[in-house]
Amino acid sequence: MRERVETEEFAVWLEDGIVHLGFAPGLDLTLEKAIRYSKMRAEHFREDPLLLLISLEGIRSIDRDARAHLSNLSGATAVALVGLSPVARVLAAIFLGLTRRASWPVRTFASQEAAAAWLRTFLHATVSVASGSGEETRR
Repeated sequence: MRERVETEEFAVWLEDGIVHLGFAPGLDLTLEKAIRYSKMRAEHFREDPLLLLISLEGIRSIDRDARAHLSNLSGATAVALVGLSPVARVLAAIFLGLTRRASWPVRTFASQEAAAAWLRTFLHATVSVASGSGEETRR
């Protein structure tokens, strides 16, 4: 299944259980834009597990408030950051620093394919185990 929602600033789509986020070239990401993305993702893509592949290519800058907002991805299971440009690598390093205490793993990748492969490992990470009093879910 593949659904895509786009604005002038970004595109969000679901592919193989992974929510992808891509930005328009030259985007200056502000808190207002980050909140619009979060609302759109929550409205259209309520995935469980929530696996996010965020392409940092295209972003020219991101303000402090937007970084703080995006580093608090409630409900995320795992986040993959993709980007090779110098700006993308700096943004990824900042994001990694902001999320070092998050309950979900985050990694950086040079390619969409490698990021998606890593995220797909979380699709099968939830295992139901029968117990004497019912079912239990482990990750």
